[in-house]
Amino acid sequence: MRNSLIVSLIFILLSLPAFCLEKINPQALAHFLTAEVYYWQGKEEEALKELKKAEKLDSTSIYLKRRLSYLLLRKGDLQEARKTIKEALKSKPKDRELSLILVEIYQKEGKFYSALRILKQLLKEKPEEKVFSHLVQLCFKFKRLKEAKKWSDELLSRWPTYTNYTKQGINFLRAGEKKKAREYLEEAVRRNPQGVEAWILLGSLYEGEKNFKKAEECYRHALALSPFSPFLYHRLGEIYSRQKPEDAISIYKFLLMMNPEDYLALQNLALLYYNQQEYQKSVDLLLSSSRKDAYTYYLIGSCFIHLEKWQEAEDYLKKSIQANPKFTPSYTLLSYLYSHLKKEREAMSILKQALSNSLSQEADIYLAIGLLYMQKKDYREALKNFKKARELAPESDEVYFRLGAAYERMGSWIRAVYHLRKAIRLNPENAEALNYLGYMFAEKGIRLNEALELITKALRIEPENGYFVDSLGWVYFQKGWFQKAKEELERAVKLLEKEGEDDPVIRDHLGDVYQHLGKIKEAIREWEKSLQLDPDNTKVREKIEKWKGKVLE
Repeated sequence: MRNSLIVSLIFILLSLPAFCLEKINPQALAHFLTAEVYYWQGKEEEALKELKKAEKLDSTSIYLKRRLSYLLLRKGDLQEARKTIKEALKSKPKDRELSLILVEIYQKEGKFYSALRILKQLLKEKPEEKVFSHLVQLCFKFKRLKEAKKWSDELLSRWPTYTNYTKQGINFLRAGEKKKAREYLEEAVRRNPQGVEAWILLGSLYEGEKNFKKAEECYRHALALSPFSPFLYHRLGEIYSRQKPEDAISIYKFLLMMNPEDYLALQNLALLYYNQQEYQKSVDLLLSSSRKDAYTYYLIGSCFIHLEKWQEAEDYLKKSIQANPKFTPSYTLLSYLYSHLKKEREAMSILKQALSNSLSQEADIYLAIGLLYMQKKDYREALKNFKKARELAPESDEVYFRLGAAYERMGSWIRAVYHLRKAIRLNPENAEALNYLGYMFAEKGIRLNEALELITKALRIEPENGYFVDSLGWVYFQKGWFQKAKEELERAVKLLEKEGEDDPVIRDHLGDVYQHLGKIKEAIREWEKSLQLDPDNTKVREKIEKWKGKVLE
């Protein structure tokens, strides 16, 4: 302990300007050095007490006042900091460092014009780079973007360095001025192609704009300069996860080789396996991790659902809830599992448990409860819960989609259309809402061109969704394009078969198309398949009887 204090003291003495030691009286110096040791140990409260003692013993030392005001500023005692600085300025009114600390105090106090007046005076006396930097920061702090641009351009015209271009790029990036930020950061890397920070910032900017090709180029430049940066490998992994999953897998494996404890790399690798439907690989990887938290258990439970290992899925989702009783996704997924296993009572019970565990302000819980009521065809109760979800998440496209679906089932067509359109306005990429609204129009045989446009958009987002393909086929049917309808509906059946599924509505639609094409035997075959899947459908039964009779005639 004693040795570490001696080392700290030596380091402090070496780092201090020589003049400050010469001008502090010996008694004050002892307290000052003690304060510095405390400061370097991270004990700022103790450092402040010792510095106050030092300043009391030597009230003429400008250096002590400067240091004291700095610590008071850090603590947030702005009034005392300002008082200390102003006392120092009385003795040394031309001290630029003291003036800049006063500028920082005024900034914290929200006194823009007081800070601006000091900085302009300093510039008038001597136009230093440091003062220009403070002036730019001040304008950004108070969201004076026009003035910030003006002073930033002035700064860069006088000192056009890599560092200054990078700093201004950061300033404009934080202010949301992406175009200006990109301009400065590109100039920074042009001036210094070895500048890692600017390459990383430029990559982040492009990544935020979803320009992943340019983001990759920037991160690659940075990686060439810093070849063992985990951060850069993670950024590239994120980019490749979208379009080059195999490359992303290679990157995350490399990260785990560099650091087996890199949980983020392990988690992202597990998610890539999950997205590739390699659920057992994902489970094995997650189970190999020493980290066992709610999210890990949740991911393992999700994998087991896909592997149809119901008991294991239930066990891990329960573990997730035990690990963090406020982790909402575990409740909703466990509810889905119970619902899938026809355990409606348990499904509702786990969601009620979530509400009792202080999750009554979570919209997703009310959405899940509403979906359970939708399955029971209790649309009024479903609607009540979806409305509660809307109160908690008024900008959620998912909530408006569910409200639209509930209104449609209740026969409130105008309200259904309104809520579905609202869902699409909130999120133009909500494929389910696009398809649902398009199919509603197709079912009624109205707005068929709009229906076609909506469903086509949905299919651009999910091109292999068999239910969306069915909707497209049904629009074609309603338009009288029976051959095109046949092709799409046959494709819809194949897509569902590929997933091990079948659907009575799609079979019914295909039967209707065959009937219009004069293929009565094929039509009856499809209607019979539909009836097997939904034995209570009297309309399909009547069609079979009607057309079987005609065939016999």
